Amino acid sequence: MTALYPIPFVVSAIAYLALGLWVVVRQNKPVQQLYGFLCITTCLWQAIWAILFAFPGAAWIDSAIKVCFSGIVFIPPIFYHFINKFVGEKNHKKWIKGTYLTSAALLVCVWTDHWFINGFNGYSWGLAAKAGPLHAVFTFLVSIVVLRTLWLLQRMEVDTSTSDLKRRQTFFVKLATYVYLGGVVDLASQYGFPIFPLSFLFSGAAIILFGYAISRY
Repeated sequence: MTALYPIPFVVSAIAYLALGLWVVVRQNKPVQQLYGFLCITTCLWQAIWAILFAFPGAAWIDSAIKVCFSGIVFIPPIFYHFINKFVGEKNHKKWIKGTYLTSAALLVCVWTDHWFINGFNGYSWGLAAKAGPLHAVFTFLVSIVVLRTLWLLQRMEVDTSTSDLKRRQTFFVKLATYVYLGGVVDLASQYGFPIFPLSFLFSGAAIILFGYAISRY
């Protein structure tokens, strides 16, 4: 049974990588480019679990996990930047810059022993990266970004000046955001809670909803 655990994460990672590269190469609007980069960093998120399940005893696993987390720490600012572009918000440049700078600092911590990731937690179903002392900063950053992006989307949806077309698109983007954020359940295992990572379910549904919202409307 455990041999099957990497499969859904591999599928999810490949789907996000393929979509992300296609968007970055073929699309030129800033909001589309940001979505492409969000897909690529999400691919790294899914790749971590694929690696941990498929190669738990590999000598290179620590370096591979650090490479993946080097991209993952930028998911919050890229996601926040993407939503800002989507809703047309122009007054949040300081917030966007702040989230990118925070993630850049976290990137340094990823490559500093034990600050961001401090080894691994072992569970009956496999390994999970163990949160280091500064991983809490990442968790806090995710929480702030979640609250602000949902607020921006809600404000856009109820704004009377928003067109019907934009309102329908906003509804699906907000729905996709809720689903995508369900993947934070993966953080539990990094803090010592033996909860199986189910982000592949949330990310799989989110990629469909985001894609529908952007292509259909």
